[in-house]
Amino acid sequence: MAKAEIVEYWEVHIKNGTHHGKTKEEVLARSKKRIDEQEQEGLSWELHHVFTTERTKPFPKVLILDRQNNPGAWIENIHLADSAGNRSVWFYSLTGDYDDAQDLPLELFKKVEWHCSNLKKNGHDVSICMLREDPGLGIFIPEIDRPNLEEGKLADGCIPISKEEN
Repeated sequence: MAKAEIVEYWEVHIKNGTHHGKTKEEVLARSKKRIDEQEQEGLSWELHHVFTTERTKPFPKVLILDRQNNPGAWIENIHLADSAGNRSVWFYSLTGDYDDAQDLPLELFKKVEWHCSNLKKNGHDVSICMLREDPGLGIFIPEIDRPNLEEGKLADGCIPISKEEN
């Protein structure tokens, strides 16, 4: 395994949300509106200077599924990692910890595909069902989302930044 280099960035924590920036100035500018709201309400917020190493372990192959479906109801050891837009990412782990995640076994993926095909046959919409390396935060699927971006549309799960937040 390659030795990970230390990287640094800044975070502003407000309630259950976290804003990120490469510099202190960037994250404070990005979070200004929310910081002002917190302070007007007499509530606190936090500024963190983070030093960490980037992950060098390969990301596992995960299930990307229409977020209205819960494969945990019919598959053991599958856990929700992230949801964005109409998509959810599910990882396979015997411990439930993402750091221990393994590639989703192909036979389990075939079981999910079979279940999704039955849902479709019965008139239910299943917008996505795929097995691939974890795409990371935002669940960006290049072959699906890049054409949308090129047409001026948003990728599934993306939230437009309003002009007053810039």
